[in-house]
Amino acid sequence: MCRRESVVVLVLGDLGRSPRMQYHALSLANQAGKFVNFVGYSGSDLHERIESNPNIAIHRLSPFSYSLPKSLSFLFIFYAFIKLTYQACQLLCTLLFTVRPPSFILVQNPPSLPTLSVVQFVCTVRCCRLVIDWHNFGYSLLGLRLGKNHPVVKIAYWYERLCGKGAYANFCVSNSMKNFLRAEFNIEAIVLYDRSPEFFCKTSLIEQHQLFSRLQEEKSLKELSGWIPSAKNDEESTMFSKIDNNGEYEFRQDRPVLIISSTSWTPDEDFSILLDAIELLERTPKAEPNFLFLITGKGPEKEFYEQKIRSMNLIRCKVITLWLEAADYPRLLGCADLGVCLHSSSSGLDLPMKVVDMFGCSIPVCAVDFNCISELVHHDENGLLFKDSRHLASQIENLFSEFPYQTDQLDAMREKIKDFQTIRWSDSWRENALPIFS
Repeated sequence: MCRRESVVVLVLGDLGRSPRMQYHALSLANQAGKFVNFVGYSGSDLHERIESNPNIAIHRLSPFSYSLPKSLSFLFIFYAFIKLTYQACQLLCTLLFTVRPPSFILVQNPPSLPTLSVVQFVCTVRCCRLVIDWHNFGYSLLGLRLGKNHPVVKIAYWYERLCGKGAYANFCVSNSMKNFLRAEFNIEAIVLYDRSPEFFCKTSLIEQHQLFSRLQEEKSLKELSGWIPSAKNDEESTMFSKIDNNGEYEFRQDRPVLIISSTSWTPDEDFSILLDAIELLERTPKAEPNFLFLITGKGPEKEFYEQKIRSMNLIRCKVITLWLEAADYPRLLGCADLGVCLHSSSSGLDLPMKVVDMFGCSIPVCAVDFNCISELVHHDENGLLFKDSRHLASQIENLFSEFPYQTDQLDAMREKIKDFQTIRWSDSWRENALPIFS
């Protein structure tokens, strides 16, 4: 049997929290017929389809374990130098001596330091081609910490510009980013829009009931005990559904509105917008419906906002933070009535993949309005755009004023989302990416 051509898919980050690169790995293995060396940090669980694929070998790197305390933030530049040196050495050892000789290295950017320079060196030594997938820009993320006019940020800009020019091919996530790369970096990139795979879909009522019964049993929702008074704490009833006398599953008429927001708890997502909107909903005179906000994700600011949530005096609304197994995330999304996206982008040029996943599960979305979001969310068609917390609270109140009996605007948005669902990741990848690797 002919040996498959080898490629590397590289993420200098948590592989489990890099869904787009997981989808690349699956497409390279299943659609392009390659053997994939999937390289990145351990941490969150990978999707089962990655773990079980015989044509994907996972190479887990060890992250730099020391975190710089805030009290020593003045040493950030020195700390960054040590960390980058460690990462560069680890990448060189893995890419030069561990993985099978590849024909392509597909790398996620950012992070750009030290990834792009190390990979360019490896491509020269191993005579393979570099493909960059631009998700955002490393210099713009660095600017959130140091300020956009900091000399190090300016150096990072020129480094990213120079390294990007050396790639054989470039993908990017939006048309706005494509135009920026052409104008600022003199790079021609292929727009490969994020699309959710087929397993992101509406969750059936039976599966919804089973999921929330399990979450109830696992005490993941213990903070909600007694919040919906008539909800029984047994397998016959959840706060959203119940089994009637004939053994049929049905939605509860007194169920709360389920709103989901997925966040990486980073500075480019101002989570206080949502919390302020929730406080405004609490102060409205209407008593019904109730609102349950489930927040998924991990990130550096999670603990700060969890403390803030605990200090809020909430009755009509409840906020729960969850971290789910990879297989449960699309199931939970498929249960939601609405999604909220707070991503505003450090560069103003990338599009939030969480919205793509929500659309895959037929969920209308309220999203922060920024530079290129209209490439994905079309206001008053498949979702709504908002500027501030007051605007968001008003949108939520209006959408669910007659819930669950009358949801005409939501239903119309779901119909529009069907147009988005006609193209899935495999279709988009086949058309835009496969020719590069053929």
